[in-house]
Amino acid sequence: MRQMLLGFLAIGCLVAVGCSKNHYQIRITPTDSGFDRTLTCWTVVSGDPPHSQALDAGELARIEESYGSKPEPGDEGKNSFRGKFGVETPQDVGGAGTLERIATPLGTVWSYTERFRGSDDLEAELAKRREAVDTLADLTLGWLRKQFGNEANFPRLERFVDRIVRHDLKNVAVHVWVQENSGTEESVQGGFVERLWLFGRERDYLTLHDVAAILRTLKTTDPTPILEILARLVARELEIDPASDTLAIFRDQDRLAASWNEHVRGSEYFLQYVRNKYGDLQPEPAEVPELVSNLVREMEKRRAERSGDDYDEKTPILANADRPSPAEAVGDLLSDAFIHFEMARDDLLEVTLDAEVEPISTNGTWNEAEKTVTWKEQLGGSVGLPIVCAATWAVPDEEEQKRRFGRTLLRGEKLAEYAMWCESLSEKEAEQWDKVLAGCNAGESWTETVKSFQFAEETPARELLADQVKRLLIEVEVQEK
Repeated sequence: MRQMLLGFLAIGCLVAVGCSKNHYQIRITPTDSGFDRTLTCWTVVSGDPPHSQALDAGELARIEESYGSKPEPGDEGKNSFRGKFGVETPQDVGGAGTLERIATPLGTVWSYTERFRGSDDLEAELAKRREAVDTLADLTLGWLRKQFGNEANFPRLERFVDRIVRHDLKNVAVHVWVQENSGTEESVQGGFVERLWLFGRERDYLTLHDVAAILRTLKTTDPTPILEILARLVARELEIDPASDTLAIFRDQDRLAASWNEHVRGSEYFLQYVRNKYGDLQPEPAEVPELVSNLVREMEKRRAERSGDDYDEKTPILANADRPSPAEAVGDLLSDAFIHFEMARDDLLEVTLDAEVEPISTNGTWNEAEKTVTWKEQLGGSVGLPIVCAATWAVPDEEEQKRRFGRTLLRGEKLAEYAMWCESLSEKEAEQWDKVLAGCNAGESWTETVKSFQFAEETPARELLADQVKRLLIEVEVQEK
């Protein structure tokens, strides 16, 4: 259990050390056959001063596979990839998307939607967190049962952990997930922390003194204050004195760690964890917390990146660091439930989409002078909600519309509505409508031609379908006159 606390502290140290951010600039230009796409990417490594360098070789190789061509090198480690695509966007940054169009004689409607990283399977993500909390609660209950199962009030403690603590931890996991996906830095510093504090205070887990003790632990890496809080909660449910000999294990960190590790090592979860992650490798006791050693390795790697030195990931950091340990297994559970949310959204994404006209709808920013839509976002990893960029715009064929109606009748939403109507037609229905449209000529009474339109095989549904295009064209004509 002491190693679990050290795992939390080590993650805080990792965040404080500094990091590198990948930058991705994407330019998308629609064409008659699909779209052209250019990706320029590089890494900015924090330091004094920060400096830029190329993405790591593995990342560049993955992007190269998406584009099918070598990158064009630029200044300060920048690399540019260029490619031509049909409908689907490449998985260069990670994600999926499309750039599609509906072309009609009167104009074309374009629709661009792309998600970057993250996951849109929200139920699976939340289920994974709930499962991790359940496993943590089960492990904790099993350990408490071994330590205090003979106490008269143990059933009270068991109910508290099994029902209340388990439920509250699931709520905390969701709170953290929501905060990570809010993408607002202000709330990280403000309401989110206060919300968690009030959550713990309302349920009588924490006092203001406890918060001060936790802050002390973060400064000194000494878990004693947190162990005192845990002992107090256990004592409250057992209705005994926190200073009693029954709870002496919370005052002996080595004994506590040994007892907890022995319990985890003998659990079904740990055996399954070893099989899933290490195959035939048998678990052996580690001399140091595995989670901490992994984080130290990551910190050394990042220091090497900033200094430009080579770093061999196979270099052992601590003795037995590569062997599975209870601390690593529990650390992964903590990560699945909570921790990794705080370590996401490092990379920066900028997407520029060329569009001939202002979009009908978009969650980006329209630039009238440059005729572009832009998005600037922070990117996380494979967890959390994805970043979604979307835009829909309609480009009228002004020459054709003037030929048929004497002016440009359909633009924007009206043109999009017309295009969707055309897209819904069967092949035979489309042929019948095309003949009617070809019979519309500027200078003549084209409205009468449209009003008389009916599908050859008339049914109530087709009658409504024909009425839809009549209303659309004639109402626009009347309104604009």
